[in-house]
Amino acid sequence: MLTVILRVRKRIKKSIMAELNSDVKAAEARETKLANIVATRTERREVTVEVKYDYELSRVIRSRTDTGEVISDREMTSDEKQQELFDANDIIESRHEEA
Repeated sequence: MLTVILRVRKRIKKSIMAELNSDVKAAEARETKLANIVATRTERREVTVEVKYDYELSRVIRSRTDTGEVISDREMTSDEKQQELFDANDIIESRHEEA
């Protein structure tokens, strides 16, 4: 009887230790990721970007929809200067941007 109890307790201990080891590895991975973010001062995130075509100024302006930050502002190409039948300002792109 005691032998059976001992075997059961050892299995429980093994199971608990495996779970704790998994938790420790996950915490270490998160720590490494956060340390890298702090060290490099950058983090990759997927953000939604709005593209605005300003035909009066011949500019293409890309800005983040979450912060309003202008990511790029450039001259239109000759193809872009040809106004489309639809409103190009309704186009929203999804892309990766560093914070």
